[in-house]
Amino acid sequence: MQTTASWKLYVNFDVKTDPNIDQVLAQIRKSQADSKLPQEVRDYGVTVKKSQSSPLMIVSLYSPKGTYDATFSGNYAYIT
Repeated sequence: MQTTASWKLYVNFDVKTDPNIDQVLAQIRKSQADSKLPQEVRDYGVTVKKSQSSPLMIVSLYSPKGTYDATFSGNYAYIT
């Protein structure tokens, strides 16, 4: 009995970049990795797809009087 497995890798790029260029760069990286993949994986195939989504929400957190640094603010945002 042969089983099939699948795996997805999502690559996120900065919102300021061109999605078409990002896809080309991802395709180049995929091509570079192809020779290192097991033959079974290459036979099954690896696909690179472009999807474009907008961020749901962007939040900016800062200390108005400079009391807290970026590390403290980042940890605070993560915890709360």
